[in-house]
Amino acid sequence: MSAETLLFGGAAEAYARYRPGYPQALFDLLLARTAGRGVALDLGSGTGAMLGPLTDRFERVAAVEPDAKMAALIAPAPNLDVQVASAETAPLPGKVDLVTCGTAFHWFDGPRVLSRLAEVAVPGALLAVCTYYRPDPGPATKAVIEDEIKARWKPFMHDRLGRHDYAARTLDAHGDWTAPERVRVPHRFEMAAEDLAGFHASTSYGSAYLRTLADPQGYLTDFADRLAEANGSRMLTVSLPVETLLSQPAGRRS
Repeated sequence: MSAETLLFGGAAEAYARYRPGYPQALFDLLLARTAGRGVALDLGSGTGAMLGPLTDRFERVAAVEPDAKMAALIAPAPNLDVQVASAETAPLPGKVDLVTCGTAFHWFDGPRVLSRLAEVAVPGALLAVCTYYRPDPGPATKAVIEDEIKARWKPFMHDRLGRHDYAARTLDAHGDWTAPERVRVPHRFEMAAEDLAGFHASTSYGSAYLRTLADPQGYLTDFADRLAEANGSRMLTVSLPVETLLSQPAGRRS
C-alpha cells in the first residue's frame, strides 16, 4: 500500500466536520481502567476526536498522526504534543499510562506497533483499540448505503477495511500483551442526512471515489437527498457502537 493511499489529507476537512466524536461512556470506561494519569498516547489521531477528553484528564498527551493536513486540524492544548509521523516510527514518550487508537489500528503494522508500545507502557498501563464502522440509520436508509457500496464505492475499498478481527488476532498472537477483553460501547445520536453523506465522504473509499467526479458536491447533495427520502426525514437516528479491545502488558496486569 502506497503512502498516498494511507493518507487522508485530501479529506481532512470532511473528516474534521463529519466524523462523530467518541461517546463519554468510552472515556469513563478507559479512565476507570487506567491506574495513572501521567501520560496518554493516541495513535492515528486524525483530526483529534480522541484528544479533548484525554487532555482534560492527563498531565501530558502525545498524539501521533501521519498526515500533516489532518494533524493541522487538531485543536491545540497546553499539555498536548502532536507529531506528524507513523505509529511505526514516531518517537514515543518514555513512560505511558494509557494508549488509545481510534479507528486506525487496521492501517498499522500491528505486531511492530505492539512491540514498540510494550517498551514504554508502565505497570498497570492500558491499551485501548477503539473502532467504529459505518453509522447504522435503520434498515431502509442502510439499504441505500449498501447499494452505493456495490454500485460505486467497492472498487475503492482497501482490503484492510474488511479485517475487522485484525487487532484482536494481532493482540492474541503477541507475547507482550494480554489477550484482549472485548467491550462494546453503545453510541446513538441524531445526524442530518447531509452529515451522513459527509461521513462517507470522509472515508478512504468515499474520498477516493469523489476524486473521480467532475461534480463531487452535486453527487453528495443527491446522495443526501436519497438518504432523507428513504428515512422519511432529513434527520436520522443512527447507531455507531464503538468496538473496544482492552489489553495490558503481559504479566503486569493490575
